Amino acid sequence: MAETFSAEGKTAALPTNPSLTGDQARYVETPVEIEEKEVQYVTGLKLYSVLLGVTLVAFLVMLDQTIMVTALPRISVQFNSLKDIG
Repeated sequence: MAETFSAEGKTAALPTNPSLTGDQARYVETPVEIEEKEVQYVTGLKLYSVLLGVTLVAFLVMLDQTIMVTALPRISVQFNSLKDIG
């Protein structure tokens, strides 16, 4: 049998779980509680720091790829290992 829960005029049925007893059963989140939580977004300096970090990482990855594509043929010729590429 399900218990009922009421918050700000909203009623939801709490499923009974035989493995939860006493205090544990009180801390089970219900859909009503989940809907009421506010979503917090990163703003201001933290947001710009994250965006700068992601942009810098993407730039460095692209720079590394560009350097490797340019240098790989010369390196392979130097070590006579052209057959090992790819």
